[in-house]
Amino acid sequence: YVFANITDNVKPKALIQNTFAYLDETGKVEITPNMINIGSSDNCSIGSMSVSPKYFTCKNKGPNKVILTVIDANGNSSTASATVNIIDLEPPKIVCPPDISVNLPLGQCSVYTSSINLGSPISVSDNCGVKYPVTNDKSKTTYPVGENKVTWTVTDSTGTKSTCTQKIIVMPVCGIPTKVTYSDTTSNSAKIKWQAVNCANGYELTIRQELLPGVWSPFGTWSRASGPGLVH
Repeated sequence: YVFANITDNVKPKALIQNTFAYLDETGKVEITPNMINIGSSDNCSIGSMSVSPKYFTCKNKGPNKVILTVIDANGNSSTASATVNIIDLEPPKIVCPPDISVNLPLGQCSVYTSSINLGSPISVSDNCGVKYPVTNDKSKTTYPVGENKVTWTVTDSTGTKSTCTQKIIVMPVCGIPTKVTYSDTTSNSAKIKWQAVNCANGYELTIRQELLPGVWSPFGTWSRASGPGLVH
């Protein structure tokens, strides 16, 4: 009988590539062997592969050196060094202050922005930290009647920006109904004229007619003036 002791002393070949990895929304990323291995091999078989270090966070942004260790089925090992570029592409998050509705002061056509407290964003966050201050584009002196928008901007430590929009709604105050008496004997094309009111950009009318001397019809429903001008 002949007994032979076969021993495998051949080390595996560790083949690597440089790569990049993105931080997740928690500011972390794990590097796995498959991310840097490009065909490591062994004359028999590979038992395991591992990466060290394999956990990275925001403080590791940029190029980092990692080691791939390849161990074959018989315990032989080889290592190779790769560079992993850690990148943060997660945008910051911002929730705007609540929308604001204000009534237009009587006799004014707009509201001074200095009279409105916009508040502060409800929340701002980022996986790697926010770069303060959070800004808004409140550059106007006044807000006219209607919907006005204020854009808030937050920037993270990488320079990535996110925005949200807060609405400032200036509500017009309807004027006090004014009685206008205008005489027109034309039966089918009577016209009503009136004087302009400060800041008004539209008018509504309710009309009644004198059916007989001293006998009037009920007022009709309110309807928008048809114009043009201060005529209906």
